[in-house]
Amino acid sequence: MRKLLLILLIMALPLPVFAVHDIKFISEINVGRPLFVAVDEEGRIYTTQKDGTIRVLSRDGETLFTLGGAVKGKEPIIKKPVGIDLYENKIFVTDDALGKVVIFSKDGEYLDSFGKKGSGPKEFKKPRGIFVYNGVIYVADKGNDRVQVFGPNGVYMGSIGVEGEQDMLLEDPTDVVVDHNGLIYAVDNDNRNVKIFDHTGKFLKSIAGITEPYSIALDRDGIYISDAAKHNINK
Repeated sequence: MRKLLLILLIMALPLPVFAVHDIKFISEINVGRPLFVAVDEEGRIYTTQKDGTIRVLSRDGETLFTLGGAVKGKEPIIKKPVGIDLYENKIFVTDDALGKVVIFSKDGEYLDSFGKKGSGPKEFKKPRGIFVYNGVIYVADKGNDRVQVFGPNGVYMGSIGVEGEQDMLLEDPTDVVVDHNGLIYAVDNDNRNVKIFDHTGKFLKSIAGITEPYSIALDRDGIYISDAAKHNINK
């Protein structure tokens, strides 16, 4: 499981597939006021915060370092980080204020960024969740009703959820993930479902039944969708 809107850290899942009633509370960690969360293989926790920073913690909840914050006389690298994902020792973050994807090393060194505010290709309006699969970057572009797709170097490759009948279109997508088969799952907040597309962006089907879906995570055991209205996570 790579990310959740809410802090669901199931660090000790057994290998066999388990049923929903076997999910048990383990513990909780104070991580401030998080928006999105990612966890690396060592159990370190990466969170975007409502105060405009990125906080990195140990698996025990100790703050290791913080990215962001105002720097006198300098333009900030990030202003309002929202979505976050980890891939090949890099941190990928969407910034709502700047309309960008910002990339750091896992040690917090700034590496690169791309994008700007707007509605054209490689432009963002309310970017939210981000997911990196085999080097390809997927961004839920909420304000533009689409998921944008980029190559590893930030080159625009296309958009998902912008063509077809009404039930194929995305409206206010807030998160996106890709499974091991290359299927793309986009949280369609306005339509209250999760839409599934193939690797070419062709619409396949929807998952309904969530009052206000917001964030999604995949594990070998299933799909986890947070419900912002009911304050719970559905498997």
